[in-house]
Amino acid sequence: MKRFCTLLILIAIVSIAGNVFAQEKRFELFAGYSPLRNFSNADGGVEHVDTLSGWNASLTTYIKPWIGITADVSGHYDGRIFGIGFLNDSIVIRGKKFMSHRGIVGPQVKLRHGRWEPFSHAMFGVGRISTESLPPSTGGGHGTHFAYALGGGLDLSVSERVKIRLIQADYMRLNTDGVAREGLRSSFGLVFSF
Repeated sequence: MKRFCTLLILIAIVSIAGNVFAQEKRFELFAGYSPLRNFSNADGGVEHVDTLSGWNASLTTYIKPWIGITADVSGHYDGRIFGIGFLNDSIVIRGKKFMSHRGIVGPQVKLRHGRWEPFSHAMFGVGRISTESLPPSTGGGHGTHFAYALGGGLDLSVSERVKIRLIQADYMRLNTDGVAREGLRSSFGLVFSF
């Protein structure tokens, strides 16, 4: 059964690649800055809200001029120091570091109208949440869970190969052990077509 599924996936990739290589500009690469407004929900109530800074990158392969498959990766980070003290003639820093990484894939629809190119997408994959405490012996951990993002944005073409992503806004969700970590991610940067 595993071999059969692998064969089906390979056939799908080859057929998509055949359509892709018949087009002119078939790839778009995006890279940019990305703040994430992250909050946790448990039993219907908001427990914790953070604003994390990070990065966002994606590669879109166009099957048709208006529809493509997007692979998106992002990382968002927050670190806090709670206090500095002394223990056994040593300086002890107490704090916490929070990291969120996501890898998601899905369809993207893009309308090309002159220089303005609005788009929307729905992507699914995995997210990894990691926490580290200072000093390290006081706890921390990590977990990888199902994640998805729904959103869209607007690109402005400045040349044949370069666009400015004016805004990309996504509702993101990650389910971790009964707690839904939700967030609103925005991204800004450059898009390169090739």
